[in-house]
Amino acid sequence: FKILTGELDYDEGEVFIAPGKRLGLISQIPVYPAGYTVEDVLRSAFSEALSVGEKLANLEKDMEQGATKEQLARYDALTNRFQAEGGYTMDVDIEKICNGLAITSAQRQQEFNSLSGGEKTRMNLARLLLEKTDILLLDEPTSSLDPRNQYESMELIRHCAHGHHIAVLVVIHDLNLALRFCDRFLFLKDGTVYASGGREAVTSENIRAVYGMDAAVEQFDGIPMVIPHFHAHSSPY
Repeated sequence: FKILTGELDYDEGEVFIAPGKRLGLISQIPVYPAGYTVEDVLRSAFSEALSVGEKLANLEKDMEQGATKEQLARYDALTNRFQAEGGYTMDVDIEKICNGLAITSAQRQQEFNSLSGGEKTRMNLARLLLEKTDILLLDEPTSSLDPRNQYESMELIRHCAHGHHIAVLVVIHDLNLALRFCDRFLFLKDGTVYASGGREAVTSENIRAVYGMDAAVEQFDGIPMVIPHFHAHSSPY
């Protein structure tokens, strides 16, 4: 993921992302400044528009007693940029996404750090949707959540992926969550791709090779489930 976002260089191979496509990353522990509310997090999706809006406001104040040609030209340029960055539709876009993800007005006033793990995932997902993200990278998004919030978060992510036509890449170690919500699988071992494909790639043989664990893959209501086999072994203790 760090290679895909450009944070880390790579030794070999090639990274190609279609022109105009935006990547968004939700890490395990999102960090925002102390005191940041959910509203602040959502509006951070429009950071460029907010910056331009501040410049517009300052320029309007300078022009109150009359404007020069240069000021008028700059005002036009800033206005066009503000529009291009979604500044004029920002409030409507936030309302629309919040309604779609069931984020209430009361929640928007809460401090982000006071939220549960599942709520934080929801708010970050909303922010990335507001940023018009095309490719969403999720780094163990369920690692700190209880079972109910794990399933609710993954269901929400899948709903957003389908509803907003987003490609989602997930790093996840819970095979059963992956089997329930993911379409394609990539097993990595020793820094290389060991196996890949649809659900058929999740086999006892691949699990044994990658995780060093014996497990059966059984069907339940049409969905495969991994059932580990644990062997009793002698111990001197």
